[in-house]
Amino acid sequence: MTATAATVEPQTEAATSAELSPEELADRERVGDPQISPDGRAVAFTVAPYGKKEEHGQQAIWWSRDGLPAVKFTSGNHVDAAPRWSPDGKTLAFISNRKDKETSHLYLAPVNGGEAQRLGDLEGEFSDLRWSPDGTRLAVLRRDQDSEAEKKRKEEEKDDPVIYEVDAKRTRLWVVDVATGKARCLTHGERHVWEVAWSMDGERLVVVLTDEAVINALFAPASLWVLPVGGGRTKRVAEFPMAPSSPVVRAVDGQLIIAVVANDGRDDPSPSVWAVPLDGGDKRNLLPDHEGVVNTLVPVPGHDDKLAALIVERTHGGVYVLPADCGDLMPALPERFRGKGSVIDGPSLSADGKRLAFIWGDGVTPEEVYVADVGGEATAVSDVGKPFRDRL
Repeated sequence: MTATAATVEPQTEAATSAELSPEELADRERVGDPQISPDGRAVAFTVAPYGKKEEHGQQAIWWSRDGLPAVKFTSGNHVDAAPRWSPDGKTLAFISNRKDKETSHLYLAPVNGGEAQRLGDLEGEFSDLRWSPDGTRLAVLRRDQDSEAEKKRKEEEKDDPVIYEVDAKRTRLWVVDVATGKARCLTHGERHVWEVAWSMDGERLVVVLTDEAVINALFAPASLWVLPVGGGRTKRVAEFPMAPSSPVVRAVDGQLIIAVVANDGRDDPSPSVWAVPLDGGDKRNLLPDHEGVVNTLVPVPGHDDKLAALIVERTHGGVYVLPADCGDLMPALPERFRGKGSVIDGPSLSADGKRLAFIWGDGVTPEEVYVADVGGEATAVSDVGKPFRDRL
């Protein structure tokens, strides 16, 4: 797959006028899911229109290296999603419906040139794609597919109404071998998986489970479970009054812990960073007195005992680094972004924890993808908001 140079079309009189049309707003492109490479030199992200301009949805993966303006990595004629760097930085895994508009597959693309290749035969509706620490496997969530009877009813009898959250399909955890494409399902029965994280040794997976597959299940009690990748008994580690999110495995004083975004129900309803031992034990709030709302949690690579968090404080979303055993927050954004606008998506950090990628915007500045040194200066690598500058 060969990257092509980005082109900027001359702005028309309508595009440079102060008045915004509904069509402009519906058709404008948005950036999402920024992922920085392990060496910190490149960032991959998605670009898609807000509206569906064609019969089928379209979304491309773009990338930038060394702070240069981003270019297309995939064509965007299909829906290409969830770009994820291999631990060695040589391959991008992603999800795409390029073979069949009605279903998706997993793909691997060499970063330095070459066509993307489909990984195995597993197909369906995927989410939460994650490489194992050693780069030999991919964990992914897959929604249960229709039974043969359901397919016949929909395809042959044309009895296909979509009734929201009635007979909702459960999502299962699958692990795919990168070398062979062989896939195994690790969760079964009446359990729905919302999110997944690898342990640091790659031998276990942490999942957020509920009994029901409906959105309201996120606002009811949910559990953290640990699953051995090679098989064996699963273990429930902790239960929360509402479903936790963004699980991350870290090490504190030689003990493995799971950090999540969670709350304690009515007793402490604000989303915060909570930690619980991987082998089970008491859970505790790492930011009990912080007034911000934690949105996302990610590991800081190269630092087994550190986390990075997207935290909304009043009307601004910022990024902080904190130890996994306490709530000492250190700002990670460049000075010019602190207390201004909001980080919309991210962060993603390089393997040494010194570089990050994020999407930022404010009330008059369109969202763009930025790369920066932690606490240092930032460079915008996308330019999708150019037609709207000085017009918002």
